[in-house]
Amino acid sequence: IDLFLIFDDCSLEEGGATALGPALLFSIMMASQRLASKVIICTDGLANVGLGSLDELYTEEQQDDAQQFYDQLSQLAKDKGVSVSVVTIEGTECRMAELGQVADKTGGQVGWRLVTVFLFIFAQVNIVDPLKLTQEFGNMLSNPIIATNVTATLILHSGLYFRSEESGESRLTHEIGNVTAETEITFEFGVKTAKKHTPEAEKEEGDAAAAKEHKLSDLKELPFQLQIKYTSMDGAKSLRVISKALPVTNDREVAEKELNIGVMGAHAAQTSARLAIAGDYGKSRASSIVNQRMIQRWSQNTGNRDGYVNWFSNIAPMEVELRDAQQRERLTFGQCYSDEETEALPLAAAAVAAPRSRSKKKMKARRTECSDQRANLMFNMRAARSKTFMGPAEEQKRETEEDKEE
Repeated sequence: IDLFLIFDDCSLEEGGATALGPALLFSIMMASQRLASKVIICTDGLANVGLGSLDELYTEEQQDDAQQFYDQLSQLAKDKGVSVSVVTIEGTECRMAELGQVADKTGGQVGWRLVTVFLFIFAQVNIVDPLKLTQEFGNMLSNPIIATNVTATLILHSGLYFRSEESGESRLTHEIGNVTAETEITFEFGVKTAKKHTPEAEKEEGDAAAAKEHKLSDLKELPFQLQIKYTSMDGAKSLRVISKALPVTNDREVAEKELNIGVMGAHAAQTSARLAIAGDYGKSRASSIVNQRMIQRWSQNTGNRDGYVNWFSNIAPMEVELRDAQQRERLTFGQCYSDEETEALPLAAAAVAAPRSRSKKKMKARRTECSDQRANLMFNMRAARSKTFMGPAEEQKRETEEDKEE
């Protein structure tokens, strides 16, 4: 694997302007010459000149243009099979909410740490401290991209639906893009019902009644099929199909005892982070509370308190940050950006749908005002992995199951 560094540590000088947008565009096009390359941006300042400038955006049109630029860069990198990661300097504001979107959509990483300032571009890398660049080259190459242009389609039984989608369909496709051996994507589904309700409320109440309505309770198993399309490192386009039938139970306690804390923990973190990144702080916090109750019940039923404490300690920093952000909005404006968000009633708040215009305005306002610290927390949770939430016992169990499958 070739590595290309574009900086001279003996001649770097600060010039005042940060043409981050043009640099990122140039870097993506350069890296795209080699399949599955990665771009890492290290910056200590706001993009303030040229394409993608995030400084002095006074009108809504200017903000839309800047966001559209980075959205288009994300799609370009995704299409070219390039992963983008971002590192910024602690104590500076670089609008990580915008730059982090590029990393999130291309399978990159977001870092917010105290480092010396460099801009460097090379293939197959990871976030590093430039002061330890030589010794960390091995770590950079330890998690390479293994496939690009990846899409995952999950097909459910007709009586089931995906909670994250309003359509109520039993088929959902995720456009993932670049993946490594550590990439994890989760799906959440429920039982279709005639009544309208929120996924959070349904999860809290259970699916037993809905299952009876669709006669699913009479079934012993439910079928699932996962279709994965991808481009391999030799450029070949491939399709992998995994079909499986899983047992059914109407007893919530029985189902929750079988909960995989690693998968559930990662899914809960990713879901809350996704909602927070979109600006839906109320729904994000509501999702965290519902999943917290489920994991707490699992902890009590299995006697595994360490698993619950581990999950809570990982999700708590983002929850506290979102709560504080809502409180600051109330102090400043007398209410949150969305009237439906209330601290005391998170589930009820999540059940109220704001008009699209208000929701769009909220998203823009929060995306513009999001601090780098908050954005870093959200994007790190968006990239949460199951091993983060597994204790030694769960990790051993997972390895045993993988060995059996092989």
